[in-house]
Amino acid sequence: MFKRFWLFQARVALILVGFTFPLAGLLCVVLGAVELIHGQAQGGLFVLLGLAFIAVGIFAWTARGSFRPRP
Repeated sequence: MFKRFWLFQARVALILVGFTFPLAGLLCVVLGAVELIHGQAQGGLFVLLGLAFIAVGIFAWTARGSFRPRP
């Protein structure tokens, strides 16, 4: 019983991360691009941070299938 509940919690967490991290990453990429256009050096760091967020979100979204309860 507890194992099924733990698997459910893990799937919900991965779904939330899979949704929110790519959106936050996209926002970071856009803000970093705007800063780079205006000549701010830290814009590149924002772009890299955004790409990392997107990668983690995609990984979490694809990993959620691993946490299905076995019959």
